[in-house]
Amino acid sequence: ETIGGEGSLSLWFRDIFRLDVNATRIRQVYGEIRSLSQTESLEGTDFPNVPKWFYNTRLTYTNTELLGAGNQLAVYGQYKYVDQFNFLNVAGTFDPASFVPVQKRLDFGLNLSFQEGKYGVSLNANNILDAEVFDNFSVPRPGRNYNVRLSYRLDNFSFKK
Repeated sequence: ETIGGEGSLSLWFRDIFRLDVNATRIRQVYGEIRSLSQTESLEGTDFPNVPKWFYNTRLTYTNTELLGAGNQLAVYGQYKYVDQFNFLNVAGTFDPASFVPVQKRLDFGLNLSFQEGKYGVSLNANNILDAEVFDNFSVPRPGRNYNVRLSYRLDNFSFKK
């Protein structure tokens, strides 16, 4: 049985600032199980690996005039929240060892694109507060980390037979 909702909102201010907010609330529980033996203890419990509540918000500043025509600078800050959730079935009991804890993460980044997006460079600082974050099986993910991405867009090419 699944019930939930998702909403998103994007607000622009003078085509320079953009605020994006996305939130999801979901509840997935086992209903009546008929095909397996001794599964009564699962009925009414939460599905594993599904956070019930998570959201993110991102503020982006974009400037298309600073670097000249056809070039763009974008700077962003992003906050992500994931509520605790179980990664193992814990029928009827609360076992903290079976749950992924609440996660809060803050990221910042800068993106430069040139010649109408043909070339690009992105600099990102992820999890800058070095918070503990985990995957869906409670395996720790990297703490504070930085990355650089270079991009080149291919245009007007074809394959000859």
